[in-house]
This record gives sequence, structure tokens and C-alpha cells, in this order.
Amino acid sequence: MKILHLLPELRVGGAERFLARLAPRLTSDYGVEQQVVSLGKWEGEIVQMLRKDGIDVRTSQIAPWLIPAQALWARKAIREFQPNIIQTWLYRYDLLGSFASAGTEAKLVWNLRCSDMQLPLHNRAERQLCAAISKTSPDAIIACGERARAYHTGLGYAADKMRVVGNGYDFDHLPGRSYRNAQDATQNELRIGAAGRYDPVKGYDILLDAVKLLSESRKPVRLVIAGRGCDDDNDELRAMIEAAGLKGRVELLGELSDMSAFYNSLDIFCLSSLSEGFPNVLCEAMAHGVPVVTTDAGDAREIVAGFAPVVAPGDSKQLFHALRDLVELDPAQRYERGIKGAEYVRATYSISAIAAQYFELYSKLAGTPAR
Repeated sequence: MKILHLLPELRVGGAERFLARLAPRLTSDYGVEQQVVSLGKWEGEIVQMLRKDGIDVRTSQIAPWLIPAQALWARKAIREFQPNIIQTWLYRYDLLGSFASAGTEAKLVWNLRCSDMQLPLHNRAERQLCAAISKTSPDAIIACGERARAYHTGLGYAADKMRVVGNGYDFDHLPGRSYRNAQDATQNELRIGAAGRYDPVKGYDILLDAVKLLSESRKPVRLVIAGRGCDDDNDELRAMIEAAGLKGRVELLGELSDMSAFYNSLDIFCLSSLSEGFPNVLCEAMAHGVPVVTTDAGDAREIVAGFAPVVAPGDSKQLFHALRDLVELDPAQRYERGIKGAEYVRATYSISAIAAQYFELYSKLAGTPAR
């Protein structure tokens, strides 16, 4: 079986990191031949990871705004590779995939990565166009969670083509969280972490308000934020931190390559998003044994499955109370809570189990037996 993945520049985002886990597993477990077609110029960490794992990656070297040129280049790549399956990622590339695959025998699969997200106007138009053509264009649509499925079905996406397949993670080489490390980390300040690109939908203003309330209640906490745009060059974010009176209490780490080290440095992880699809960072933090607090965004409630508090999106006081409850636990209690969450997540969201679901769907569409 041959699969071509079509998506934008391979920056370090949730969808890109998931693809970097999924593609090698499809090859190692099922012998799938794959090509990743990135419609952009960037050849960073994700590209290098995929190539290191033996995945062929082609970058168009065409500016993202030159959409007609991107579409023609994608069409050429498809005709050269002749895949059985074309897997597209994100709205614009679902549309491009529909155009580029026309007239070929390849089966087209869209992948939905978000639910009820407040998108820019051009992204909303792309989503509406996808809904309009979904009944005729793709052969199947994968939604990363139940919220994403329900939301897009409500927009008019073809419900009979939908299948929910969650994200998967490689836990094989993930170190366990020792009680000694958890206890040592909490002797001075408690480190509360958040991760995700800088975007209003991530709710960082709400998180800062909640941490401000913690600070005012004399809780020894430090907020650490990782993600694209969350660095000292972000004047808007630095102004928000100063306005909250948290200067010197917040670390902005920017985009990180070693997220495992980041999670292991935390005492608590917080997802403050107003909207999500399937929040990768929540699964990752839990898998590292970090106790978490989350808003009820996307599939967050389903992910934590009762192992963590869930609060209303946009409510800084609820978020403060949930964080305060964790801060006030002794280290052994926090450790125990984190370990229980880790055991659940590692059993439920392994990349091998998720890759099997992808391969089953691809095999059915391609008319080949699933192994």
C-alpha cells in the first residue's frame, strides 16, 4: 500500500507531531510505503524526524500564499507517486487534495483536527467550502475526537463518511516519573506549565488571571509556557504578564524540541484553551505523570476521563480554584494523582493501537486485506 500525506509547512504543531509518530509506525508495523508532501519551504525538526525514520518527505519550496501553484505542484507529486491513499491534513489542504486527486484512482481521506475553533475569516470560508463538497469529494473523513465529529457534522459535513480516531503517542521509551523527582521539584516554587502556540484561543490571558489569583493568595508558583510565539519577542504576551503583576514569575520558553524534558520539569500542567480538537499536550503531560487541570475544550474531558478537574472555558476563577486545590496537595498526593492519570493515558492512546485503526480504514478503502 502507498500513502501520500498532503499538508502545509511542517512546523512543530500538534498535527505535525502526530504525523511524525503515525507515519513511521505504519511503515514498521504494516510495511506501508509513504510520502509526505509539504506545501511550503520549511525543513525543520519534523522533516528531519520523518526522514530519519525512513519516510520520504518532499517540500514544494513554494510560498504558502501561492495557492494555485501549490495545487498544481501537489497534483504533480500525486501523479508521480501514484498512491492508493491520499491523506490530507487541515482545511485548505483538504480542498487542495480534492483538486489534486481528481482523475486519479487514489482514495482521498480528510483529517479534522479541531472543533468549534474561532478561526480567521479565510479559514472559516475554507471550512464552509469543505462542508459543501464533503458529500462528493473525500472517500472518508477522520475526526480526531467526538467533539470534532459532532461539530463538523453540524456544519454540514457528510456524517456517513465520518470516523473518530484519536491521537496516538509513542510511550515505549517514555521514562517513568519517580516520586523522588516529583518531590524534589516542589521544594521551592511549584512549576505550573502550559504548552501551545500563541493564539487567543489558547486562553493564556485566562491562565495569567488564574495564576495572578494564586500569587495573591501567597502560593509559591511559577508559570512556564512553551510554544511557537510564546517567547520574549512577543510584546503582546509580555504586556499581559506585566499587567497581571507577574513579571519575574513567568518563563516564556518558545518552541521546544524536547517536550519530554519540559513535562518532567513541571509539578502541574494546565490546559486553558477556549477551544480545541484533540489536545495533544494534555495527553502528553498526563503520560509523563504530571497532574493536570483542563478547561472543557474539545475532547479534553474525554481524555482526562475523571482523572483531573475540568473547568468551564474562559472562567479564570474556576481555573484558579482547580489549580489551588492541586497546589495545596502534598507532593505524595500530587504524585499519586499523576501516576493514575499516566496509567490510563498510556493504556488508551498508544500509537500502535491508533496506527492499527488508521491502517484498517486505509485497507478497507484500498480494497486490500488488513493484516
